[in-house]
Amino acid sequence: MANKKVERQLLLKAIVSVLRPLVRMIMGLVKFPELKLLLQSIYVEEAKRQLLAANPKKRPSNTDITVLTGIDSRQYERFSEYDPLPALFNNFDSYRGSPISEGALLSTWATSRLYRDRKTGRPKKIPIIGKGASIHRLVASHFPRGVTAQSVLRQLQKYGNVRSDGQMVRLISPVYLPPARDAVTLRSGLEAVGHHVLAVQNNYERGDEAQQFTQRTCWSSNIPEEKFNSGGKALKKLLAKQADQLQRKLEQLETGNKKSSGKLFGGGYYYIEADN
Repeated sequence: MANKKVERQLLLKAIVSVLRPLVRMIMGLVKFPELKLLLQSIYVEEAKRQLLAANPKKRPSNTDITVLTGIDSRQYERFSEYDPLPALFNNFDSYRGSPISEGALLSTWATSRLYRDRKTGRPKKIPIIGKGASIHRLVASHFPRGVTAQSVLRQLQKYGNVRSDGQMVRLISPVYLPPARDAVTLRSGLEAVGHHVLAVQNNYERGDEAQQFTQRTCWSSNIPEEKFNSGGKALKKLLAKQADQLQRKLEQLETGNKKSSGKLFGGGYYYIEADN
């Protein structure tokens, strides 16, 4: 029992070591409710996949999925009726029923009769504070207590969703999309992390060494400060050379092929410096 407890603690610490830099990187770009929706969807999809693999003739029941995932069956039933991922992946077009506060607020402003001009049918200019339609009322309806209208207004102005003259506010765009600092670098980097995790998963599930993927990490916490610059340059040069060799090998394997297997095939390199 003690060994199982220690193993679980080590597993949770390892998960934190993966999640912490990820959260640090996406902070301000992806809200926790969005990430929660993504995780819930992945948990349900993977539970279905594993249950079907174990018993292909039996359709996974809600109870089976709940036991495997820990997701309350009532939450799962609501999730089955309304899949939130299309709203997340398709430019955040629909936020109705979504816990993503800024997006839900903008959706209400763009679609609710209270916030639309009766003559034009378009979203109307509203005051920051007021008894009827106002920014204050929208914030009170979509955010937890303690969040002020001014703080949300500043966020929406920052991302170009609204314009304000200090008293009245006009809706510019109902699509809430915090800009990524470098979307291409972020996406390709996270895809590489996912590929690395696939190697770990394969090696964890397969005990046969012949079936395991190459997965090696070399690092040291005993390098003196004065060797960081020269040592870092040398390591980067070495990794770049090896990556070029890998790329050439893949290109050779692709040459002359009439059709693809459809399977991902390859490897990767990375260099880090971090506080221990």
